[in-house]
Amino acid sequence: MLNDHELNILHYLAKERLLLAQHDNQALNRVITSKAMWQLARFTPRSKRELEHRGVRAGTIRQYGDVILKWISEARKAPRYENLVIPYDYYAHQRDMQENFALLKKEILERAQGSGLCDQVLLKKTLLNDYFRAKSLKQVPLLQQSWRLELLGPIEVPLEPLNPSPNESEEHGDESSGDSTAASTLSSSSASSTSIGSGISTLSSPSAKNIATPAFLLD
Repeated sequence: MLNDHELNILHYLAKERLLLAQHDNQALNRVITSKAMWQLARFTPRSKRELEHRGVRAGTIRQYGDVILKWISEARKAPRYENLVIPYDYYAHQRDMQENFALLKKEILERAQGSGLCDQVLLKKTLLNDYFRAKSLKQVPLLQQSWRLELLGPIEVPLEPLNPSPNESEEHGDESSGDSTAASTLSSSSASSTSIGSGISTLSSPSAKNIATPAFLLD
């Protein structure tokens, strides 16, 4: 998972990608795909060859490779964005969390069985993503509020990966930029995130008011 320094890098890259996309009248994913953005923030590649290894398309490297490497270099030294919080679908992008999501879905289906309610009403991605994000921010998930709580009862699926990858921390140590900034868990904050103009979208829900989410995660 991305630590707070890596999230800071991701925020910087998202801002620069947005500005370039607007200048060139391109869709965000035509500049860099959202999937590749996570890899760039985590491993901060230093060469075009590394960019390709981290999922950046060949055409993108030819057109924007030098610019992207410049962004990454600047992002490593960028000032910390105060009140930066994790994106609403942060945990959905973590490979080690897939079993947690599977367990959450299983719990929902078992508890809602016989209710007559369409499964997809409770299995919406927004609700599943909100469950883990809200827990990380010490908030009450939407699945544990109002009629959903009455229907499902208390659900306890851990925030820690059920099946962590044994090589993940080792890989990160070998391939990351070597920055010594300590990783720490983002805590709950009632303040809104740093704004980067139209690059920020606000997630509207009772448990996450005024928390801004980078638009590159919503495209």
